[in-house]
Amino acid sequence: MKKIKYYLAFTSKIYRRNLLLFPVLVVLGNSAVCMLNNRYLKGGSMVTSFEMEMLLIVYLMHELMTDTSLVSGLAGKRMNEFTAFLSSPRGMEVFRGGLEIDLFRKAVSLAVSLGLIAAVNLAFYGESRITFFYGVQCFTFIYGVMTLTLMIARLFQNALVNILLFYVVIFGVNAFGTHLATKGHASWLREGQPFYVVLGIVLAAVSCVGTVWISVRKGRNAYYDG
Repeated sequence: MKKIKYYLAFTSKIYRRNLLLFPVLVVLGNSAVCMLNNRYLKGGSMVTSFEMEMLLIVYLMHELMTDTSLVSGLAGKRMNEFTAFLSSPRGMEVFRGGLEIDLFRKAVSLAVSLGLIAAVNLAFYGESRITFFYGVQCFTFIYGVMTLTLMIARLFQNALVNILLFYVVIFGVNAFGTHLATKGHASWLREGQPFYVVLGIVLAAVSCVGTVWISVRKGRNAYYDG
């Protein structure tokens, strides 16, 4: 409960309201994919892989842009309005706690979005094409990629650089998946790949710790640099 209070103090109302936009985008986007699938692909089996790819793109873009513009600015050098906040005895504790809860919130947001996609599939097809294991596989891998990208983005805190980073990550992930498919191996988009569950967990664990460490360090340096 204490860290949740830190999170509320750490984030702005605009940021918290903006979080409601992501599930709306997921439902609308996935509904459009299902309708196009029914219309042109006649329920083809590739739709679920495409849905997961689109979820990765929307999730990554949404989190990077909101983080760059509304959250990580707290850890930048232009933070005059937060000088008193960071110079207080418990300022860095609040800062760290807010970051940790925000990373947890990102995980919850992704899990809810996967559930919404499963519900939309159920509504359109009468059954969900996302099994529990496939959901876990996609959740761990997408969250791992997101937190790793966020950790790198915290080094720059520049919207244009982070947009470029977004395209590099998306291209890299898709190119890697395409390479695996052309070599006769199943990519991360296909079900039954426990390796990507482990990879996602490792990426997420390292990246979450790294993100908090980098942000707190940059926040302290920004304060001491004046």
